[in-house]
Amino acid sequence: MDKSQLIENRRDDDPYRGSISNRTLGELIHLQASRYPDHLAVIDYLHDRRLTYQELDTVSDDLAKGLIHLGLRQGDHVAVIIDNCWEHVVTKLAISKAGGVLVNVNIHEKADMLRRLLENTECSIMIIKQRMKNRDHMEMLYEICPELKTQTAGRLQTVLLPKLRHIIVTGGGGAEGCAWQLNEILKAGEQCSDQLLEDRAKQLDMDQTATIIHTSGSSGTPKGVPLTHRQMMLNALEHVHYMKMTTDDRLCVTAPLFHSLGCIGSMLTTLMAGATMVLFDDLKHEGVLELLVKEKCTVMSCVPTILLRLMHHAEEIGGEQKLHLRLCVIAGASCPEEVFRHASEVLHIDHFMVMYGMTEAGPGISSTELQDPLRMVSTTVGRFWPMVEWKIRDLATGITLRENQVGEICIKGPCVTAGYIRNIEETEKAFEDGWLRTGDIATVDRDGIIRLKGRCKDIIIRGGENISPKEIEDFLRQHPKIEDACVVGAPNREFGESVYAFLILKPEQELCLEELRSDCKGKISTIKIPEEIEILQQFPLTGSGKIAKEELKKIAAEHTRFS
Repeated sequence: MDKSQLIENRRDDDPYRGSISNRTLGELIHLQASRYPDHLAVIDYLHDRRLTYQELDTVSDDLAKGLIHLGLRQGDHVAVIIDNCWEHVVTKLAISKAGGVLVNVNIHEKADMLRRLLENTECSIMIIKQRMKNRDHMEMLYEICPELKTQTAGRLQTVLLPKLRHIIVTGGGGAEGCAWQLNEILKAGEQCSDQLLEDRAKQLDMDQTATIIHTSGSSGTPKGVPLTHRQMMLNALEHVHYMKMTTDDRLCVTAPLFHSLGCIGSMLTTLMAGATMVLFDDLKHEGVLELLVKEKCTVMSCVPTILLRLMHHAEEIGGEQKLHLRLCVIAGASCPEEVFRHASEVLHIDHFMVMYGMTEAGPGISSTELQDPLRMVSTTVGRFWPMVEWKIRDLATGITLRENQVGEICIKGPCVTAGYIRNIEETEKAFEDGWLRTGDIATVDRDGIIRLKGRCKDIIIRGGENISPKEIEDFLRQHPKIEDACVVGAPNREFGESVYAFLILKPEQELCLEELRSDCKGKISTIKIPEEIEILQQFPLTGSGKIAKEELKKIAAEHTRFS
């Protein structure tokens, strides 16, 4: 069965079956604008900007025409460094309509990493929002390419970024001599004929690369993952199905839009359902709870850290929170059943769902379903989605394992990328005989239920024994004094590695190593009992909201004493 048939033969109860086939991202917005012209598509809470589907279609058309007028050719790479705001959504759609390839860049990157990403992706245009997160990205660019300081917009020529022709800026700050203002490009596009877009649309098809999303890069340089229009559409379609999204939903977008969960799992999923996305970028701000109430959000997709913050804030302010959440989707890490039950009571959430995925898979791979009990939601990642072909591979021999045997998840499917951008070495490591090696260790039972055991790279090898940090973390989260746990391996002269646990305690609780070890005896294997613990107020996070384990490993290594 070819890819187009996969979409056409989607479930009979899917209202988008057929209508999504052979449509690019830009064409999807045209379709939704014709269906729901006056329905809100985007709510930018912090900037008080609201766009209907018709307005979103029109302004992204204008920007797309402006980009073509500026010289954007089909297949040109366009780097976007913008936080979660309406300009980011419009920019993504405009680049797609103009036939460009959107290069998502983490807004938290520093100058050296930014240089490497830009060199690797060979962008011809950069679109930057100024003064984000106390970072000045134009200053970073001047550090990378000092010659930009004396150049004028439209006449760029640099040594390190030879393909860069245009920089477009938006947001706070004064005009930059070498950069266009976004409003200039929008106004230019307004004056251009719609024939520009019609001609460009005829050159596009579903199997052209639409976007490059970078992996989190926690263990090195982030890898660029190219995804086609078809891959993005098909994966978003699965999200809509499993989340039961409708036009009545308002999805609070907590994941950054440069990340696959934000870009596809949140933004594109919302647009495909004809629903409303509610953007809020400052996730440490107490206003998130206010946003959920005021904008009557019905769905939230987040990592466990965000859910815990919301619970704490709701308990701190007290009173009855008039929330409207029918669904909370958890991704990136697991949550204990107790947390789900408590969140259900405090935040009035009807259903919880856990999703498992990775950027290379487009990103969704599996999930639980709305009717699944909380015990299953808290201990599994559900079942593989129908489009995913899978196997469990033995870590040592590479042979395919049977049910309930522990090994690495390997997958194939129409949404899986063909490889990394300009990175043959990492592509060869991750792909083997057409299979993507996910790096995740799991078991799958006879009912197809997946239970993650951890990451291959996170396995602790103590005295020749393989230890799964996730197994210990799940056990520690059941302790009455512990709210969250993260376990890493620390250097140990005698055994190679030892178990080092970072803990966040529940309010007004204290816990020492001796007490914890005593509580663990007889309940988990002796070699899995933490040999060192460290109490933290919060875990360091990556730009996508996941726990930054590499930082914790460095701390553990520094604090471990060799005997």
